[in-house]
Amino acid sequence: MAAALLRLFAFWKEAELRRDIDDYGISAFPLVVIHPNLTEGIHALVQSFGIGPIRANTILLNWFDQLPPSDPETREQEYGRNLRTAFRLGRNIIILDTKPDAWNDLESIPPADRRIDVWWWNDATSRLMLLIAYLISRHEEWEDAKIRVLAACFSEETRETVADLANVLDEVRIDAEPEVVIRPSPDAVAAYSDDAALVFLPFRFKGDQPLDPFDEKPEALLSRLRNTAMVLAAEDIQLDADPETGTAAQTAAATDALADARKKAETEEKKTEEASELAEEKLKALEEAAASGVGVEELSRLRSEAGEAKQQAVQAARKAAKTQAKVELAKREAEALKGTVSNK
Repeated sequence: MAAALLRLFAFWKEAELRRDIDDYGISAFPLVVIHPNLTEGIHALVQSFGIGPIRANTILLNWFDQLPPSDPETREQEYGRNLRTAFRLGRNIIILDTKPDAWNDLESIPPADRRIDVWWWNDATSRLMLLIAYLISRHEEWEDAKIRVLAACFSEETRETVADLANVLDEVRIDAEPEVVIRPSPDAVAAYSDDAALVFLPFRFKGDQPLDPFDEKPEALLSRLRNTAMVLAAEDIQLDADPETGTAAQTAAATDALADARKKAETEEKKTEEASELAEEKLKALEEAAASGVGVEELSRLRSEAGEAKQQAVQAARKAAKTQAKVELAKREAEALKGTVSNK
């Protein structure tokens, strides 16, 4: 009887997870593990989740302040102990701390006006944070968000640090703005990143206690930021700009080509607007001159300038139309390749 009730409970919980996944439009597989002991249950869940040889290597969860209420001290100890268990089993940890108003406000902020700050300590966790920030920027709702990499520097050699970081970003082809912060502190993090849409910060363990980059409990710093992801990498990753061969490589190349085509189209569109504005100004000057009765030579000069400006505007519009056509072609090619990958 007890076994049947446990199976029924697991069925209900899995169905609940499926509904949440469907409601949010997430591509994910639910898994429910029932165990009388939470720590041992985490052992089982972390090691069993996956499909065939594919195993999850990263765990995303809320900061413990957002968990159901219980004894604060006991809750913090259990939270840290369970996190450390997952980390020891080789899983990357991402702790997301968001303020409800700040997260909801993102819906009213255009992607182009959002900024993702990555606090860089030049280690495995830094590389993982940069990769995740880049992947977020590839999502359609964050597509034009800017990435800023803030490098912690404890000396005055800022020029070398900026150059090294710029080289890293260039090698991996990630469009981000490098900046060095001399002798960073919690106050510096808050000052630099209080207006960021999302902040990536490293953390570490001291015993079972998660600590921020400055060896302090994270609560004080988290309270000064809007949306924060604290990250700890269980293993190093390679920020390799060259994808695997075959369809994946073609998809990456097509995606890059689409991004380049869009940038060129934006540039040409701006040139078209400028050329059109200049043509209108020249035409207006011609009309005013004709109305004021200027000399024949002056009128001829203004007419020539207006005609030339109009011709340039027409040429700019044609070029913009061609670049926009290339965008549509690149978009179709990228979507076709993505469909090929997803159907495999």
